[in-house]
Amino acid sequence: MTVTSNTMAAERWDADVDAHIAKLNARVGESGPAPLFPDGPYAFPIHQSQVTADMIRLFARSNGDRNPLWRDEGYAQKTRWGGLIAPPILEAALSESPSMPNPPQIRGWNVLQGGFHRRYLRPFRPGDIVHGEDTWLGYKEKSQPGRPYRLFIQSCERAYIDQNDEVICRVIGRMASTAARPVEGDDELRVGPDWTNRVRRRLSAEELEEIQRGYNVEIGGENCRGAKPRYWEDVHVGDEIPAMVKGPYDISDAVAFAGVLNLCAGFAAKWEAMRPDLGRHPPDSETGAPRHAIDWHLEDAIGRQHGLPYAHAFGTHMEMMMVHPVTNWMGDAAAIVEIDTQLRSILLMGEVSRTTAHVAAKREEEGRHLVEIAVASHVQTGVGENGVRYGQGTVIVELPSVTAAK
Repeated sequence: MTVTSNTMAAERWDADVDAHIAKLNARVGESGPAPLFPDGPYAFPIHQSQVTADMIRLFARSNGDRNPLWRDEGYAQKTRWGGLIAPPILEAALSESPSMPNPPQIRGWNVLQGGFHRRYLRPFRPGDIVHGEDTWLGYKEKSQPGRPYRLFIQSCERAYIDQNDEVICRVIGRMASTAARPVEGDDELRVGPDWTNRVRRRLSAEELEEIQRGYNVEIGGENCRGAKPRYWEDVHVGDEIPAMVKGPYDISDAVAFAGVLNLCAGFAAKWEAMRPDLGRHPPDSETGAPRHAIDWHLEDAIGRQHGLPYAHAFGTHMEMMMVHPVTNWMGDAAAIVEIDTQLRSILLMGEVSRTTAHVAAKREEEGRHLVEIAVASHVQTGVGENGVRYGQGTVIVELPSVTAAK
């Protein structure tokens, strides 16, 4: 049997991937301070260390979240918290993720957020000064027979620690790496996930009306529980939480998110983050210049260079969209203690997100009254119609109890 040059190229490609995975898995368990400066596109340094009221407001604004608990100091002072608190996932505004190693400089290797596991000991508040500690957890391969690309989940845990050396939250970041093999006959051509049915479409008048009606409800606070406590005893398994529709996702949504999370940098600062990652990206098709990895979230043309039909939403932004209906539902007296999300696909620019949620379980645990909320987010294909499920997960909420209050 004759071994073709393309077969040999594919074998070399697989060997390079295997070597990268083995090298990084030899470091599992290594811990160290979260970086303060970028060292590649996925270092995720601590961009901001101090939580402020303005940061909290801007973070909520980037998600279209109008809850006065994170926006209005006068309102918040009258709640159990005695002042402003941050919505969950605010830690992403300090640093979006635990640090991940630089991707291998192998064409066809793309990195997507895979969903995070977040555990909160308390909410973030104005005045918190935060540093981080990272622990590398390694790669696990999730490839399947017949799939034309390899799939890996890489994980790292970060503890976000306050000025008193107390942990505010722990986050296990999970990134999905899709490694697309060369296509026989063309070393530059790669086959990744199939996006054939994800075609941008014109929304109907009914869909636009539904979206705008939902936004007006959010602005009016009609679905926000607010000051009226939602007691644990009044919640039942199977209870539905009002669905939330957002979109179509566009560049204003993406830029609002990227700005408050300090994800973009300019000129020399951008180049500093790009230098370790140049071998993975094709040059800009028009200018020939290298482009930062962040740009595949902002420009369709850059998304297409990486095998996507369009630009796509940031993974953490999708998580925020998934959790928003829960924070509206739970009320001021409640607290989110855990979020575990899985991002199974992406939300493409121009698509509409529809999130549904229901009470999946409730329990008492060490004197705490907990409710487990199951959430699911789909690409909406029509009014009330679910297409591809891009995200799912559970949110654990601690509710006040009538009996405990007596």
